[in-house]
Amino acid sequence: MLGPIIALLSSITFAFKHIFIRRASLKIIDASFGTFVSVPTALVTLFVILIVNGQIRLLFSFPAASYIWFAFAGVLQFAVGLSIYYKCIQLMGANLAIVLSRINILVSVAIGIFFLHEPVSMKLLVGVLLIFMGVTLPGLNTPMIRDSYGSLLKIPVKAYVLVFTSGFVFGVTPIFIKLGIRESGYPIVGAFISFLAGTIAMSFLFLKRDNRLAITQIDTKSLILFFLSGIIFCIGNLFRFFALEMTSTSIAVPLISTMPVFLIFFSFIFNRKIEIFNRPVVVGAVLVVLGTILIF
Repeated sequence: MLGPIIALLSSITFAFKHIFIRRASLKIIDASFGTFVSVPTALVTLFVILIVNGQIRLLFSFPAASYIWFAFAGVLQFAVGLSIYYKCIQLMGANLAIVLSRINILVSVAIGIFFLHEPVSMKLLVGVLLIFMGVTLPGLNTPMIRDSYGSLLKIPVKAYVLVFTSGFVFGVTPIFIKLGIRESGYPIVGAFISFLAGTIAMSFLFLKRDNRLAITQIDTKSLILFFLSGIIFCIGNLFRFFALEMTSTSIAVPLISTMPVFLIFFSFIFNRKIEIFNRPVVVGAVLVVLGTILIF
């Protein structure tokens, strides 16, 4: 029971992080540049945590396989997955990109069941399906549904390949984390290794002059908010690593993916004037709640 609870805490924390990102992105052109701030901030935060709890010495005592799995997870999540995902938003728009990339839930559950031999039941499958429907429904707005055929034909094939690739990458990442934790047994150290590998991989993006200029042009208020989101991002990932240690990926990943429901709640409190609340959002939230109850 503790594993699913921690997975929900991860979801809640990630939702709270998005509140800061939403506020920070109001005055900048591309919110994706905030990743260059939040990910290294999370890395530094994790390093401080390792020093405080005395686990810094464990950084050099893991089996080789653990370093590989955690490093793969970090590079895929931050350097590969996010880069592809932001490109998808540029090619097809945020709503459709969000909907199609949600296959990460199904990918994680399928790999967990068929390759990691995690337990499965009809109750779990129905719960996962309800959560999947609930987190995708808000992205299917009325104009998209009405003009779907013509709009979908105009989107290049490259965009569909990229968006499903991003969904697959986000779905595989928890599996690598799970394998890394099985080999080592220390989620906090594993999280640090993942963030370190991801930060190193992301540093190559600074070879592009436009990216370097974009960071220098972020205003002070937005920069502070991105720093705060990085600290919260760190906490959310710690919960995610602990959840993957304590329970199966087929339970942890769908529960962590309930983040949009908590985001609705926080947005209503903090960002009521700049967010949209409509029927698909409410119905989606209800489906997610029902799916979560079934998984528990």
